[in-house]
Amino acid sequence: MRQKDKLLREKFTGQPEHVINYLFMVAEEAREIMAKLGIKSMDELVGRVDLLKARKAIDHWKSSKIDLTPLLVNAEQLRKGVPLRKIIQQDHGIKKFWIGN
Repeated sequence: MRQKDKLLREKFTGQPEHVINYLFMVAEEAREIMAKLGIKSMDELVGRVDLLKARKAIDHWKSSKIDLTPLLVNAEQLRKGVPLRKIIQQDHGIKKFWIGN
C-alpha cells in the first residue's frame, strides 16, 4: 500500500461500506433522472447544455458582474466538425480499483 493511501485511510473514520452504499444510491438516482430525460448513458449527457437551466443570480455585489451565459452554449455549434469527446485514449488507472477485479 502506498504511504499516501495509508495516511488517507487513517484519517477516514467512516466505514467503507457506507461510502459504497452512498455511491450506489447516487448512481441509482442518476439512472432515474436520466430515464426521465430519455438518456441511456452518461456519454449521451456530454455537451447537452439544453438540459441545463440557469437560475437567477443572487443579488450580491460580488456576483453582479458575472455572466455564465457563455457556459450554456452548445460546443458542437461553436466548433462544427471538431471532435469534443474521446479525442485521445486515456488510462486513469481506475480499472485496478473495480469491484470484481
